[in-house]
Amino acid sequence: DAALTTSAQYGEYLHTIKGTAYLGRRDLARARAEFETSLKADRNFLPARLGLARVYIAQGKTAEARRELEAVLAAQPSNQEARSLLSTLR
Repeated sequence: DAALTTSAQYGEYLHTIKGTAYLGRRDLARARAEFETSLKADRNFLPARLGLARVYIAQGKTAEARRELEAVLAAQPSNQEARSLLSTLR
């Protein structure tokens, strides 16, 4: 039972790590699915939002990427990664 609780508690981390690995392999569909699963566990988990934005950028979905990056910056205005990625979309 404790293992299941820990897994559920840290699920957003696990799914974000898996999403990042899939993104690195250019498996965008699986990466997106993992980041979205992470955000279902915690919709405010910024690393997953950044990962999802990177997927959208790779897919050429500028509006969707901008939406995710702006959400990151609304929560954390000093996030340099989000600022840098957003500047590439302009």
